[in-house]
Amino acid sequence: MQTGRRNRLGLVGTAVGALFVLALAVQPRLCSAPTAEDDRRGKDFLVVPTSGPLAGKTIYGNSHALLIGVNEYAKLPRDSWLEYAVDDVTSLREVLMRSYAFPSGNITVLTNRQATAEGIRKALASLSDRRRVQPDDRVLIYFSGHGQTVKLPTGGEMGYLIPYDADVDIEDVENPGPFLASCLPMKAVWDYLESSQAKHVLLLVDACYSGLLARPRTPESVSPEVLTALAGRRAVQVITAGRRGERSFEMTKYGHGAFTYKLLDELRARADDRGSVFTASELYVAVKRGVANASAGKQTPQMGDYDTEGDFIFVPTAPASVAALESPPSGDATAPLAADPPSQAQAGQVWVCPIDGAPMVYVPAGEFTMGGPQSEFDNSPGRRLFLPAFYIDRHEVTNERYARFLNATSERMREQYGDLKDPLGYKYVNLSDCMLECVGGRWRPKPGLDRYAVVGVTFYGALAYAAWAGKVIPTEAGWEKAARGMDGRRYPWGNDWDPRRCDAWAFTGGRPSSPVGSYPGDASPYGCMDMAGNVFEWTCSCDDGTTYQPGPGDRGGPYLYTKPGVARLADRGGDGVRATSLWGHKTEWASGTDPGRGFRCVKAPEPATR
Repeated sequence: MQTGRRNRLGLVGTAVGALFVLALAVQPRLCSAPTAEDDRRGKDFLVVPTSGPLAGKTIYGNSHALLIGVNEYAKLPRDSWLEYAVDDVTSLREVLMRSYAFPSGNITVLTNRQATAEGIRKALASLSDRRRVQPDDRVLIYFSGHGQTVKLPTGGEMGYLIPYDADVDIEDVENPGPFLASCLPMKAVWDYLESSQAKHVLLLVDACYSGLLARPRTPESVSPEVLTALAGRRAVQVITAGRRGERSFEMTKYGHGAFTYKLLDELRARADDRGSVFTASELYVAVKRGVANASAGKQTPQMGDYDTEGDFIFVPTAPASVAALESPPSGDATAPLAADPPSQAQAGQVWVCPIDGAPMVYVPAGEFTMGGPQSEFDNSPGRRLFLPAFYIDRHEVTNERYARFLNATSERMREQYGDLKDPLGYKYVNLSDCMLECVGGRWRPKPGLDRYAVVGVTFYGALAYAAWAGKVIPTEAGWEKAARGMDGRRYPWGNDWDPRRCDAWAFTGGRPSSPVGSYPGDASPYGCMDMAGNVFEWTCSCDDGTTYQPGPGDRGGPYLYTKPGVARLADRGGDGVRATSLWGHKTEWASGTDPGRGFRCVKAPEPATR
């Protein structure tokens, strides 16, 4: 029987930690946001190839995207939740914005609680609004989450996309009623797409087979004449992650669904050939081959169209407003401050930072217990503290994101320095200890290390990244609250130690860290991942020899011993390994480049308005 679940394959482990910070005067430059009219028809967002048969021709007047990712479901059992759907959306947004001329203001992102059935319907309907989307525009819609195909009494079947608030038994494919009541039938999705006046519409679905309801399409070879014709004809197309009877897999070694990973890989590879063009059909052929190889033939993407003859066109390009994010800033200014996240949110709600693309989770205002019941190392007995609301990175900053920061900032940070340094001469990262390399004047993660936490970073390097992204480094108290919640628990998951839940060094044979988010069981009450192992993390609290005072120190990190009570950064109770700043903290110089330490960032929500 066809099930509707995206599988997780090859889950491995991860952890976290945090450390000290200095008050360095780095003030992000504020810039005015573009107006709706600027984004609507600005010349920077015209899609015009510079080579090939379409060179010099305006293919699209503007580009729009709706990106939906659902990891968590309000009414489905936790063991059916997904791990990488939100990350899928985050990464695709960055690729579209930076390499394919999609204006950031035209990209709508719905994740988890935002991706209700009603929220998705409204977002789809907005793409049919003729005041927004014009006949010379293109629209790309992406869904990453659960899908299901349900049998109908007539003998047919109907595919559904499963939103955050779906109230269904996802395995009961014989009962269409609950799916009709709370899910999105593919027929309705097609109605929305057909109603859009955009010239080209492309739907990408990374979910289990949910019924194409489209005419199967065999990609044709693209001659210059054919390409010109395809660019001018209407297109409503769909590419799905698999076919009937197949599951759409999540794979830890990729940090994405297999389909989305190969999609991103292909889009990034083709992005280097700026000014050229390729079609959705050509993209499909490459992705289908890659997914089939990665899944050993267990997953085969499919393509169809809604009785149209055109083809969605991709043009690798770097419009001025997007290129500015990747160009070194002038003088001592940093990149523009990220847009403020909302002040009204539910605990754990995800907001995606538009600068670095990192998903951040909401930690509401309130009291929590910091420390433990008995002194150990340099932590004092627990006490209640009040903290205002904030957002914190769901994961540690990865090598991929840190490389993006290096490429977006000063040219001083190039390989001729040996060790990366800021303009004052302070190291950012020790190259001998990190997982980055500079090739052709561009920084990138070493092969296979994109999703590992960046390590060997000094406090200065962490602070500079945070300023670039419009964020700050967390305080010791903020890091601990994000890790343990408000109920005084010993570990992110509860009060009982379980080495299977996190990447505890002593329990994994002493192997290095894991890709971020590899241990779903190591999630805090707010959805922060890896708060009980993996790497230590910088905090912005200095240590002057007294408890809880500002100063260099770290939090989290891998457990170094197998006996509870003697683990590094342990709770002061001493009767079990602890997994938050409940633990102790250790002091570190701001210039330290520990190969086992990384960081994550926080951001305050926008001020509430009446």
